[in-house]
Amino acid sequence: MRTAGPSPWAEELIAEARGAAHLAAGDPRAAMAALHALPPGGGSRLRAVALARAELACGDAGSALARLDALPPAAPEAAALAVRALLVRAEAAAALGDPAAARRAVDAALRVAAPDRLRLPFRECGPRLRGLVPERPGAPAGSPRTARPGALPPAEAADAPPLVVEALSARERDVLRRVAQLMSTDEVAADLHLSVNTVKTHLKNINRKLGARRRGEAVRRARDLHLL
Repeated sequence: MRTAGPSPWAEELIAEARGAAHLAAGDPRAAMAALHALPPGGGSRLRAVALARAELACGDAGSALARLDALPPAAPEAAALAVRALLVRAEAAAALGDPAAARRAVDAALRVAAPDRLRLPFRECGPRLRGLVPERPGAPAGSPRTARPGALPPAEAADAPPLVVEALSARERDVLRRVAQLMSTDEVAADLHLSVNTVKTHLKNINRKLGARRRGEAVRRARDLHLL
């Protein structure tokens, strides 16, 4: 079912992508403008973390930390966003002259990233964190380095269940695409005009069909199979 107008979540994703592009181009002020162009009242974690990154790039580490401190705990399914928030926190702490707090945040980011073997957030991290992110997968910050920065271990072949047990339905693909965009269960339900319980049933079926234990793992396997 199509929505009557643009999805606020999609608009937020687009603004976050524009902000990230401006940051990559070295223009944090333009990144802030892109994020503030969204309608007022948006309070999602995605927007808050993006704004904290932009504030940090503008040299305002204190505001970035305050924004992150105001966030509620992350949902378990939002691992990638939680990792990015922790890395922004680490970089802000480093900028404020607190290397111990920066190391703690990096270690926490590594623990959150490990189950889904998330790599990209570490490759995106700023130069202040290069010496804090261990190159050996799973090692605490400051450990001896044996691999490339941000590397995480490949899947263990012995533990990997079959990739596809059964083909996904069209609706299950709709749900999975939104999960891949870090939408929560409630946000998926609202965007697809489904009940939360129906979305949970779809997620359970997706995990079963892809042989996954968590939704992040299901997204990774779906990408490996070119289902996303």
